Amino acid sequence: MSFGERLKYLRENRELTQRALANLIKIGYSTLAMYETNKRQPDFDILNKLASFFDVTTDYLLERTNDSKPLTEKDKIITLKSSKEASPQNLKLLEIARKLEKLPPEKRKALETLFGVDEQNTDKNS
Repeated sequence: MSFGERLKYLRENRELTQRALANLIKIGYSTLAMYETNKRQPDFDILNKLASFFDVTTDYLLERTNDSKPLTEKDKIITLKSSKEASPQNLKLLEIARKLEKLPPEKRKALETLFGVDEQNTDKNS
């Protein structure tokens, strides 16, 4: 499975559109589409964001291993701190996003709607 195929698999497993994931990690929708079709490769910062967001290792994303085991807490901290956008506020937002992703779909959808980030609003704002 190529990098793009793994990225698409992880995104679809979280029931996210390309546009929604692109907004969450602050890249362009077309950039994400190019990653998923292997027409472009992410830089280190984006690769770290993707690994942190999906709770996998960069080795898994880069096809160095088929083990998609989640990062340890120590690895998560190292990955997040190495990110260019590792302000305390951004780290807190990533933590909240991770917790939201673990909620059942109906509860997650209710919170997204409450905060105005439901699928329809996300697509309109892009």
